[in-house]
Amino acid sequence: MAASTPPSPPDVARPLYRAIDWSRCIIGGSYALQQYLGDTHWQPNDIDIPCAVDSHEDFVKLIETYRVKQELEPGTKVTLNSMIVSTNAGRGGSSSSEGFDPSVTSTANLTMVKDGVQFPLPIQFVGVKDPRYPWWFRLFHLFSKEPSQRDKLVEHYSRIADMPACVAYVATPARTWFVPDFAKSALKTRTIRKHTISADRREKYAARGFTFVE
Repeated sequence: MAASTPPSPPDVARPLYRAIDWSRCIIGGSYALQQYLGDTHWQPNDIDIPCAVDSHEDFVKLIETYRVKQELEPGTKVTLNSMIVSTNAGRGGSSSSEGFDPSVTSTANLTMVKDGVQFPLPIQFVGVKDPRYPWWFRLFHLFSKEPSQRDKLVEHYSRIADMPACVAYVATPARTWFVPDFAKSALKTRTIRKHTISADRREKYAARGFTFVE
């Protein structure tokens, strides 16, 4: 008898893919983590979409462009519920009470209705402004082509995202995954060092099957 295939979580973000600007956006956070691990025993709280932006004004334009493009789908309505501008971006320290990195300029929370049915998860865009890159990253690109906005974002995201939700992907249309080398073993064993995740998130990920060590 052939072995049964373990169930996979449904990709509920698929209806968003056509409207996302993949040249400077990725899907990350707990949604990307759940999809990468194939977990079905827990659900993400939202769909995080980090985006490379030049300013808050650029972020606002990106959100509006996404909304207009998404609403080209018949029967679709996208609502901007809130937009938060960071007052600490670029100043060091946490940029919000949620513990975002200082390079995060803005966040926007949206909901979507399709043919009268509420999209199952909130959509959270996260604007990330031109981060400072480590010397080795800048040196490498002296001898190669200038990295794209998305390449810069992926490299920066791997450094600022808490474990274990540091994986990301694009869907153009097939998925391309970005998994930091330092995270691969930890994600396989689901054992996380405490210093790699903020204290207020440990309880959430402990309930999702992760253990934490010194």
